[in-house]
Formats: sequence, C-alpha cells, structure tokens
Amino acid sequence: MTQDRSAHEFQILNVLDEAILIADEAGHVSFLNQAAEKLYGLPLSQAGGRHINTVVSIEESPVSVDEILREVKEHGRWRGDLVHVAADGRRIWIDWSLGDFATPGDKKPAVIAVARDISHRKQTEHELKDSRENYRRLTENAQDVIWRTDHMGRVVYVNSVVEQIYGITPEQAIGIPMSEYFTPESVNRVLKLVADGLSEEPMCLHYRCEVDSVRRDGTLVPCELNANMILDEKRQLFGFEGITRDFTERKRAELALRESEKKLMEQNFLLEQKNIALREIMDQVKAEKARIEKQIQTNVDQLLLPLLENWRAHHPLRDATIIELLEENLKTLTSSFGQELSRKMLGLTSREIEICNMIKNGLASKEIAALINISPRGVDTHRRNIRRKLGLTKQDINLTTYLKSI
Repeated sequence: MTQDRSAHEFQILNVLDEAILIADEAGHVSFLNQAAEKLYGLPLSQAGGRHINTVVSIEESPVSVDEILREVKEHGRWRGDLVHVAADGRRIWIDWSLGDFATPGDKKPAVIAVARDISHRKQTEHELKDSRENYRRLTENAQDVIWRTDHMGRVVYVNSVVEQIYGITPEQAIGIPMSEYFTPESVNRVLKLVADGLSEEPMCLHYRCEVDSVRRDGTLVPCELNANMILDEKRQLFGFEGITRDFTERKRAELALRESEKKLMEQNFLLEQKNIALREIMDQVKAEKARIEKQIQTNVDQLLLPLLENWRAHHPLRDATIIELLEENLKTLTSSFGQELSRKMLGLTSREIEICNMIKNGLASKEIAALINISPRGVDTHRRNIRRKLGLTKQDINLTTYLKSI
C-alpha cells in the first residue's frame, strides 16, 4: 500500500504535528510519519512489519491494543486517552484516535492511528485538580464563609461554613443574590463602597466593612465583610469574591470590655470622691487639733499658770516644789515633749513616769523620795528599772540628760 502512495502524500503526513501510524488489516505497521517515529521512539525501518501492539506500549489502560483494534474493525473507530511507554522508557500521555483507512487503490482496508502528545495538558489538569482539591480543603476547613458571585452578586460558590452562619447548605445558597443575606442598611453600605471603588482612579477593587447578616430564622449576626471586585479582560465588573466572618464573640468581648471600663471609671470616680472627702475630713481634724492645742495652751497660760503662781506665793516651800513640778508638767503637756514622752515610755508604770518627770526637771533622789513618800533606796530601784526599760542599762548615758533630750 505504501508503494502506491505518492511522495506528495508522504510529505503531507510528515509535516503534521500529530503522530500518524498506518497498519494493515492484521495490525502490522506499514507507515510512521516523523512525529510518530519521535513519539514511539522507533524509526519506520525498525517498526515496519511489526504488530502495532509491539510499537505502541500501553500502560495502566482498561483496554488492550488488540481490543482497540477489534473495536475499530467492528465499529470503524475508537478514541481515548492512554499512557504510552516509548522505547526509551518515557511515559507519554496520548490522545489516540483510530479508524478505518483506505484509498481507491487499496484492496484491503487499513487502520490509521493518530496520536497527539497530551502530557502537558494532563500535567496541567493534574495540577489544576490538585489546586482545586487544596482550595477545597482550605475553604472547607476555614472558619469563615468563603464565597464568589457573578457580576450581579448571585452566589456561584460558597463553602460549607455558610450553614453555620446562615442556616442553609452550599447547594441552597447557589444562585441566591448576596443582598438577601444582609439587612437593607448593610446592603446600602456595601453598594456605596463598590460604587466609590469603581469611580476612583485608579479603581479600588477591595472593600471591607461591618455588616449585619440575616439567618434563615431571621436572627441577626454581626459580621465582617472582606471582599474584592473581579474585573474581566476589558476591565468590566465580572464578579465578587471574599469572606464573611462572624464576630459575635468579638462583639461580646468588646461590649464586656466597654462595660468593664465603664465600671472601672465609675469606681475610680467614686474613689476620687472618697479621697477628696477623706482629705477634707483630715484637714478638718488637723484644723480642729490645732484649735484645741491653741485653746489648751491659752487656758494653761492664762488660767492655770497664774493660779499656780498665786498658790506658790502663799504656801510653804514643800508645797512650792510640788507647784513647780505641776507647772513644768503643764508646760510639757503643751509642748512636743509630752507626745514624745508618752510614745517612748509606753512600757513604764505610772509611778515610773511620775519619777521620770521629776528627774527631767532636775530633782535629786532625796527630793523625789520626800515628794512621793518613799525611801531614797526605793527611788534608786525605780531609776534602775527606768534605765532598763529605756534600753540604757550598761550605757554611759545620764538619765536626766536623756530625758531632757526627748
């Protein structure tokens, strides 16, 4: 058959990008064009006369080459995608199309097989499938509603999270305008953002805002809408895509935070008012204390001391000594010594404090003994106890000097 073909016909077959293989009725190869030689990894000189199933090696196919040839013999044609293993081991996806082939001069029909290398297409399809699968897993595992619409805002894709927020399945959502998922106020807010974005130069295709979504049962869900406008090659609006995030919990947290801040401000205000009131009370106490101290000082100076002076002028010396002590003690009470003495002598008895006052005012032990009707030895015992309680034991400190210093 090949001998009867014209050289012109062979030239036409050799310039084709498709791999052309021609076999006789029994399946023996009679012709390969240059593309077929390259695809199958065999020149015609080696492939000629061999059965087609030894030239075309099919891998992982549900049908064999012999079954394909029988299909062609019975129905006149067959077509499908197959993995061909070339002679050099390359695995090549081919779109293989077989049919009856005969010319007016042929006595018996032949089979022509046209193969196209579709490895790149298959690789692209595989990558696209992986990409879609990854995208599907990503969107289905997301916590936000991921959606896409056409230019009219009708949903063309949405992930399964839509059921959690809106109470409908993804299948039910397809074809529904996005505007039906939001309150009228939210729809107007979104439309204004879209219009403003399209009118800007350059156009702002991204918008983000808070919306109130409407569940199937009518309840409202506060959400954040984060979306992009999609333009076609003519820069015309093609659709929208984005995410809708339920931030009910965030709103609750913000509300709780505001309430907490409000209570804290109120508590701070009340505390400040209490502090102001306390300062006012303390100022009043301080003023009252100063007034009382001044009044006591005035009373002692103007009333008690003149009376004591008059008493001393008209009574015996022994009484005069008592008067002097009383006078000194009255002066002490109106000075800082009275306060310091009380603080340092909290551990002393009343008799010891009385003796301390006499010692401070320069009285000797005999004078003290006469005034309080005890023996001088008893006064010395009190002196030792006073020194011990004041922490002066075994110290070279004069008790009179010490008492005058406090």
